[in-house]
Amino acid sequence: LIAARMLGLETGGIAPKNFTTSVGNNPLILIDGEELKLLDFGLVPRGSYSARTYENVKNADVTVILAYNKKSPGTLLTIKYCQELNRPYVVINPLEENASFELLTFFSMNSFLVLNVAGNREYRGQEREAVFTTLCAKLIYFSLSRYFYATNSLKGF
Repeated sequence: LIAARMLGLETGGIAPKNFTTSVGNNPLILIDGEELKLLDFGLVPRGSYSARTYENVKNADVTVILAYNKKSPGTLLTIKYCQELNRPYVVINPLEENASFELLTFFSMNSFLVLNVAGNREYRGQEREAVFTTLCAKLIYFSLSRYFYATNSLKGF
């Protein structure tokens, strides 16, 4: 969400009723000195983590899973729902050297209007989390920019 906000992208979807972040339950999210609530991102608090994951996969055309831990319970659940619902997905570790190439390849192979971005967070401190979020934003921005340049249009996006 923070990466999408940094890029000026529209956000939305479902969040678990009692969602948590690295700073606790239902906190305000601080971005550039602005305190934002869940609804500021277009998210609706409803259901469990599993229900949230299912709804977000179902309501998207494709899913990008940005995960440094590709075997986490949340990542495995997201993959399961993508497979059950026959939705294209890719699992990318944004810390790997070829991450941009993988994402660009995925974008070029799949037309979509709604992109679901999922993945595990970095919980080892706010500074490392900020670095991870910024890296994810740069990865998405770079890949979308290259995709739009290569196709010379917003076809399917």
